[in-house]
Amino acid sequence: MSCSKNAEREFAKGLLQSEGCVYCHEPILPGERIAEVEGPPLHYECGFRMVCGSVGHQENQCPCHGIEDHSEDGMTLREGAKAALAHGEKKAA
Repeated sequence: MSCSKNAEREFAKGLLQSEGCVYCHEPILPGERIAEVEGPPLHYECGFRMVCGSVGHQENQCPCHGIEDHSEDGMTLREGAKAALAHGEKKAA
């Protein structure tokens, strides 16, 4: 996944008007960052979540390591994606 682009340009081209995010199924609104990937549109944070995993996965606290991942309990898919991106950016800083 490369750097994000602004959804405004894609709306101008008519590409996102009827499509929502393929991951969270929420609408992609003008001004939101979208992932530059081949295929259906994704919010940037949803693309990050699909590639890097949940906060629990990023911290090796997930089923991949024999531990239940509760880092997204009570969150929508988009909220979990936003949390994963924020955590990943914090770790990278």
